[in-house]
Amino acid sequence: MNAVRKIKIFKEIFTQTLNLISLYKKFRLPDKKFRLTVPFTLKGNLGEFIVIIELLKRFPTHPIEYRGGAFPGIDIVIDSVKIQVKTQIKNQPKKFKNGIFDFENSPTIKKSTLDKGKCDILILVILYPNKNFSKILKQNIYIFDKNDFKMFSRKFCWSGKSKGDYTIVNVLKVEGTPPKKLKEVIKHYNTSKYKRLFVKSKANWGKIEKLF
Repeated sequence: MNAVRKIKIFKEIFTQTLNLISLYKKFRLPDKKFRLTVPFTLKGNLGEFIVIIELLKRFPTHPIEYRGGAFPGIDIVIDSVKIQVKTQIKNQPKKFKNGIFDFENSPTIKKSTLDKGKCDILILVILYPNKNFSKILKQNIYIFDKNDFKMFSRKFCWSGKSKGDYTIVNVLKVEGTPPKKLKEVIKHYNTSKYKRLFVKSKANWGKIEKLF
């Protein structure tokens, strides 16, 4: 099967997954005793399909294996390059008394994924869907290699202190004076080194290509 045919298949799977998420949203019930929550894995699948499609477009002759969470820490293998994909639906800005903090961030990244080098590349996909999740209005893809892993931090990660897990934050906008706990997070991530990292990592597929 050639790359064009594979791209068509994954685009169809992506569309149907988006439709299923939209269906969950449509029938979400207000009853506190019975809430229809969108499975986290479905959202994660969207990012994985986006990455697979992009890899097929750019590297059509390279063998690509989609594992989809079957192997902890590895979602995709292209040649021998192991990739983990983390997908995040863009969070709403955090508002406080006299200001706002807008950001992009990764979901929780397990300590062992980075500390034990389970993957060679970590790709963060940020999705901006419309209200009913029937369409993705915008997507940002950030590609991190092992040299970048040291930039991931336990700050702003809910399991950072208890389990030593990681996250990373792209600060988009800060206005006003945030509360103390949020101020510590902003101070850590709102620096020139993190801004440079996100700029150089955005859709930087060369980080993968150099590992072939």
